[in-house]
Amino acid sequence: NTPISETGGESTLTATLKDGQGNLVNAIGDVTVTLAYSGSATAPGTAAEDYTLSGANQPNIVIASGTSSGTVKITAKTDTTFEGDETVIVEISDVGGNGSENGTQEVTVTINDTNPVPTVTLAGNTPISETGGESTLTATLNDGQGNLVDAIGNVTVTLAYSGSAT
Repeated sequence: NTPISETGGESTLTATLKDGQGNLVNAIGDVTVTLAYSGSATAPGTAAEDYTLSGANQPNIVIASGTSSGTVKITAKTDTTFEGDETVIVEISDVGGNGSENGTQEVTVTINDTNPVPTVTLAGNTPISETGGESTLTATLNDGQGNLVDAIGNVTVTLAYSGSAT
């Protein structure tokens, strides 16, 4: 597991050619390593993408003829929404050319969220008359600086009551 910061953190994934004894070997002809991406992070090419890919042949890796490795880079995109840590899971789905996968290869990159956990502020109108009346309580979400933020999913606020009224 490779952790990177949500504020532009990078992780370089490298595919390497080795012989049966673990020694580096050069490709004879290009070797294309086809990668499959999954995980909780939103993939590139969407409005809410959490990361981008860079490299000559992204989203895949090509080990050029005469070389022993190739790379693709994952770069986290900065956002202002607390989402919690997210993952990018990268697996080899196919190897073309003069190469093969040695067992199952998988890498997990964790994008560490750098946004503060939202806090709940409770406000209400008081006092109310003993002969009847009501008070409306409003719960709002805000970031660490007091700015309102939108909830991602439902947020449940459990209230506890105390005081002398019965």
